[in-house]
Amino acid sequence: MQALLPKLAVWLAALWWGNLTTVGFGVVPMLFANLPTPAIAG
Repeated sequence: MQALLPKLAVWLAALWWGNLTTVGFGVVPMLFANLPTPAIAG
């Protein structure tokens, strides 16, 4: 069980980073492209 904890921490960090990347580079530009004004998107 002790060897599993560091691997779990790395997996959770990778999942967190992947979610931030998806939102930052995928969702946010789509909001700015599809909403009528940048003020609504930002």
